[in-house]
Amino acid sequence: MSSFSTILAATDFSESAENAIDYAAAMAVKSKARLILLTAYHVPLVASEVPTLMFTLNELEKEGLQQLKDTEARIRKNHPELQSVELMCLHGFAGETIKNQAEKLKADLVVMGLQGSGFFSEKVIGSNASEMVSECACPVMIIHHQIKFKPIQRILFASDNKAIKSLNLLEPLKTMARLFNAEIFILHVNKEEKNIPGFEAAVEGVALDHFLEGIQHNFYEITAPNITVGLNTFAQKHNIDLSVALARHHGFFESIFRKNNMQTIIYHIQTPILTIHE
Repeated sequence: MSSFSTILAATDFSESAENAIDYAAAMAVKSKARLILLTAYHVPLVASEVPTLMFTLNELEKEGLQQLKDTEARIRKNHPELQSVELMCLHGFAGETIKNQAEKLKADLVVMGLQGSGFFSEKVIGSNASEMVSECACPVMIIHHQIKFKPIQRILFASDNKAIKSLNLLEPLKTMARLFNAEIFILHVNKEEKNIPGFEAAVEGVALDHFLEGIQHNFYEITAPNITVGLNTFAQKHNIDLSVALARHHGFFESIFRKNNMQTIIYHIQTPILTIHE
């Protein structure tokens, strides 16, 4: 993957989602990618003895398309270099619809917004973003509502020092680095001071070093109470612009990306985060 050719940006027209659309538009300009703006809708019911529809499907689709057109006009004004922009307004629940379309379109990148942290947001409302990170096969980039786009100069890759099924899975990481001529910081977070990397870590480090040949990269090891604190501390110290994590079904990242910990991680990492599935 030499560049991103298709970027899917999902929106519910909230402030955080529209901020992520701006980020996706800037990424599309940089990579000369096809940008697809997607919104999903379903028919709400009015609670009564006999459930009734508030709006018809046609009304919701018409309103959704108009809002997408307004969004397109806004980002084209802010990013006149944008090439292809496509609009999709589909009936269905957001998480499932975004996931299905991302996989159907073979999107190189899915971009989604995230509102601020807090118990209500994280535990009660939940997040389409966390659903996408845990279930979508395509790389997913999560943008916090307060983060604005800037050229990516420093990328943090969170490593668990374990063998990766196929290093080709990390092509999106290489693409990001090459697109922006960025440096990659490969970080392993230890929970204990005496935890010395073993043979598997050394072998994986050599393989990753060869895989990233031609891209400026360095390996780091730090100790922290937990992965989130470690990543954030390192990111602040080294002015990281993007964090990248490989979501495993087994091993180290299983404890990070399983559903009961998912929202905590994506809400509290203080950079945009790109997740790639093994």
